[in-house]
Amino acid sequence: MKWCLHRDDHFYRIQTEKSQILSDKATLEKVYQALLEEHRRLQTKFDDVVLEKEDTLGRLREVRREVDSKKNNKTDAMMRGEIERLRAEL
Repeated sequence: MKWCLHRDDHFYRIQTEKSQILSDKATLEKVYQALLEEHRRLQTKFDDVVLEKEDTLGRLREVRREVDSKKNNKTDAMMRGEIERLRAEL
């Protein structure tokens, strides 16, 4: 009889452990799915930021070219003015 109780106790303990393991597994699966979703969200956000950065750098290069062009035009205009002034003096 004692052996039977011990066996039942052992079986109950195994069942309890199995239930706990299955519960832990379900919890871990939910956490894993949440982490996957968070990773997807962050990856999408990262990709958007990278595209925005590339766009901004492209616009920056364009603005720099425009500024350089305007500087050159101003320099050309100043030089032409100086040439005209020197011609007038001669």
